Amino acid sequence: MHSPIYMKERSLKLFEALAYSNFIVALGAASLGYLNTMILALPQHQILTAFLFTSTFLIYNLQRRLTLSNDKQAETELEKWNERNKNIVNLLTLISLAFSLYFYLKLTFNVALVVIPLAVISFAYVLPFKNGYSLREIPYLKVLIVSFSWAITTVILPILSADANHLFLESTPYLLIVSIMAFVFAESLPFDIRDLYIDQKNRLKTIPLGLGVKKSLILSVLCFSLTLSCMLYLHLEGTISSLILWCFALSVAVALLLFLKIKTGMSHLYYALLLDSVLFLPLSFYLLLS
Repeated sequence: MHSPIYMKERSLKLFEALAYSNFIVALGAASLGYLNTMILALPQHQILTAFLFTSTFLIYNLQRRLTLSNDKQAETELEKWNERNKNIVNLLTLISLAFSLYFYLKLTFNVALVVIPLAVISFAYVLPFKNGYSLREIPYLKVLIVSFSWAITTVILPILSADANHLFLESTPYLLIVSIMAFVFAESLPFDIRDLYIDQKNRLKTIPLGLGVKKSLILSVLCFSLTLSCMLYLHLEGTISSLILWCFALSVAVALLLFLKIKTGMSHLYYALLLDSVLFLPLSFYLLLS
């Protein structure tokens, strides 16, 4: 029988693998897409859900690999974990590439068409243009680009996949886009707080560097409030159930509790494991409470 110390170490390694391999963030993308499909009363498209998971896993790992290859020696615990586990991460990335291509070929034409510019944005996020700058180096745009991409991916793609273009004549998709964009923005902004000193060293202009840690967290809270306001409006309009509203409210409550412990110099695992888990909490609460 294994000792408690051994079990603790093994659990820590498992949590590191789930968080640092981008498994959790990929699960978040797939779950938001799945939940938005339910909110919009669309038929579930399993291929699209699978594509959201594999493509997010692929893009995030490729971005990290490109960032590490362009930068100096790994410094953070996240970078060091990726260097130690480079072979297995590369293998998983190749597997996700194969599955992403397989699922992509099964998507409807309209969805496949919209995926192309999203993929270009994802690569341009880390790959420099001719002027030597990538999208993430444009002042204060890092989190905005991420949240916008997530909103389009998890709201627009399900609509196109179900061939429900008539929804674009209604307000619901646009409110949902604003809601998800604010939700992902609020969840992602603390990651710039985590990278505060690194971004400062690399001369990247981010929101926390401009506003400071405290005001950045207040901005996150305001964005979460915007998410709940949109969801409340959709509920009062009769578009979503009270259960969906409560699922987002509980997710925001968990996120705010996590915010209370945020400070510069914290463990990367706190962000990658706990904060990124907020992304799939709405669906988790829905499945639990329903």
